[in-house]
Amino acid sequence: MINIPVLSNPLNFYCMKTKTYTILAVALLWAGTNGAVAQLNCGTDHMMHQLFEQYPGLQAEHEQLLAQARQDALLFKQQNPDVQSAPTYIIPVVFHIVHQYGVEYISDAQVIDAVNILNEDFRKLNADTAMIIPPFQPIAADCRIEFRLATKDPDGFCTNGINRIYSHETNEANDEIKFNQWPRDKYLNIWIARTIGASGVAGYAYYPSAVTGILYTRDGIVVLHNYVGSIGTSQPPHARTLTHEIGHYLSLSHLWGSNNDPEQVCGDDGILDTPPTRGHVSCTIPTPPLYMEWVDCSLPDDTIVENVENYMEYSFCSRMFTLGQSAAMEATLQSGIASRNNLWKPANLLATGSDSASQANPPTCIPVADMSANRYFVCQGGTVTFTDRSWRAPVTSRMWTFTNGTPATSTAANPTVTFNTWGWQHVWLTVTNSAGSDTCYKHNLIFVSPPWYDYFGGPSESFENSNFAQQWIVVNDENNTSKWQQTSSAGYTGSNCVMVNTYGEDNYVVDELISPSYDLSDNTGMTLTYKYAAASAGINSFLLDETLRVYTSVDCGATWVLRQTITGANLCTAGYSQSFFVPSSPSHWQTATVTLPSPLQVANVRFKFQYTTGYTPNNIYIDDININGVGVGENELTNYNFGLNVYPNPSKGGEEINIAYTLANDANIAITLVDMVGREVAIVNSQNQTAGDKVVSIDKDALNLTAGVYMVKISNGSSYSTQKLVITD
Repeated sequence: MINIPVLSNPLNFYCMKTKTYTILAVALLWAGTNGAVAQLNCGTDHMMHQLFEQYPGLQAEHEQLLAQARQDALLFKQQNPDVQSAPTYIIPVVFHIVHQYGVEYISDAQVIDAVNILNEDFRKLNADTAMIIPPFQPIAADCRIEFRLATKDPDGFCTNGINRIYSHETNEANDEIKFNQWPRDKYLNIWIARTIGASGVAGYAYYPSAVTGILYTRDGIVVLHNYVGSIGTSQPPHARTLTHEIGHYLSLSHLWGSNNDPEQVCGDDGILDTPPTRGHVSCTIPTPPLYMEWVDCSLPDDTIVENVENYMEYSFCSRMFTLGQSAAMEATLQSGIASRNNLWKPANLLATGSDSASQANPPTCIPVADMSANRYFVCQGGTVTFTDRSWRAPVTSRMWTFTNGTPATSTAANPTVTFNTWGWQHVWLTVTNSAGSDTCYKHNLIFVSPPWYDYFGGPSESFENSNFAQQWIVVNDENNTSKWQQTSSAGYTGSNCVMVNTYGEDNYVVDELISPSYDLSDNTGMTLTYKYAAASAGINSFLLDETLRVYTSVDCGATWVLRQTITGANLCTAGYSQSFFVPSSPSHWQTATVTLPSPLQVANVRFKFQYTTGYTPNNIYIDDININGVGVGENELTNYNFGLNVYPNPSKGGEEINIAYTLANDANIAITLVDMVGREVAIVNSQNQTAGDKVVSIDKDALNLTAGVYMVKISNGSSYSTQKLVITD
């Protein structure tokens, strides 16, 4: 095995510089389908109920504050009958695009499009107001609320109001995605995610009355990338999602009430000029004069015109807020509840760069350098295409530098680089505009595999030797504490195994463990077996959503094929564990078997174990990884782990080479050196040996060994093990 230094975070997706704002978040908008247009539903009642369970006493306070907001809105309207001529409220906005360089990495143009749509909707400038049915045209409101991307961050530094953060929190997003909240009394925070926790969710926001006191960290809006604006990954039917969610953010409920149950009898939102409604999940407006007819509603007039086109409906033909809703939102902005009354104050607009002067002449920011690659593992001689992901400001020039790359430097936005030197490669990117420069450095970003394999035959690994860091690749791309590591606290065979320490970790963290490369060309009828033990901190079965996946690669890790998935109760062999889980009984361990097809009968096969934490994660352990099958030419031998360790490796100059191994029983041992074409080069040792730990030394000069790659093979007549040895000049 080649001794390649492996850091705990070899795949470093972060630049070696960070600046974050660390802080700890109801209306859920669900995305279903209705023909070609997604249908929106809302989980307000369910999420609020969860919040009330978590914080006893909050429900009474929330209901009191919500009732007061309705009363304030009525009083405000009475005292300000001509509300359409009152001043405009400006709200500074910051979009946090939480991503892993996937489809959720939306463009600045898509964000700007979303802000433009918000301003059209809240100022009644949207062209489709002409389509509002006549009974509601007189009360369709210009809410006099505008949204501006901030040009100053919380520290007063330059920003374009779009913040980009690499994090797994973009997957199955919930309130944990709000770890970088900007002060909510200064900004409306909007987080963009790839997916949201509950299936079909498109976005959610909390009522101001639900995020008071210590719950301030839950304030803000979470929305899917494809429900932002009308361009890019989104589409026009999704463009009003943010309008709907900001309605909740400013105390508006759904037209039928504060629940997720449309199509009910006589629904009411507490706003006087929004008539009772059943709540609609599609746009069905009958021809005048009959619009909607209530036959079960106890009202003086059973023929009621419903406001189907309201932004707080689910109809997907929303075009308006009413004057009463506008007054309710204005009353919220005048209230100190959840600090809404500070957002639009002139001093805050100046502090956030949202004042008219700053917006008219926005500053030029220094760009933030960032990068991604189309692959992070290649064979020697393979190519990688890099992408300049710099943000916050346009880039006028750039300079890439690649260790051992061809070319070694580039000024292109998307350079393609060939790597001919095996091992870890580092990348630098410096970007510049008229305001200044920034450099992103990613250590150990690309791993280049050599043309030889690490082991002949499949793995026989129980992790008892000390070479884990040299033999296995740990992918911990967020550089957090949750990662694969060798541990002596548990083991099915012996005292060691590998584990991921995810107890108390954030949900949906992905960690990967990649094996050395194996030559399986002489094996047929192969299966991969391994032992695993895991637990969950989740009490209920629906919380058991941890997942272990096993992949194979035959191209040095450039691409992977999924071979097995174990999830839920099938993975959690020890069930529920409230404390830090350590397997303490053989019953905690189970055996997994993966059938390996004939296309894997090649050299340079790698295996990857990918663990994704669930909503309530705990630890997982793996031991005894083995390949079972018939070896051509080795039918009489079994691949067995002798704890073989060859060091120093690579070896150079006058260094003595040591071969360490362990015998469980007395045996007749043969140790040989084989070159990479299978020829026996030398017999190192052949004798009867007693059980125990052994070390045999090689004198390179005496054996006339030249620089090159060899395989060290140890056999006891019934079992064998191999390890690669590299000798340099």
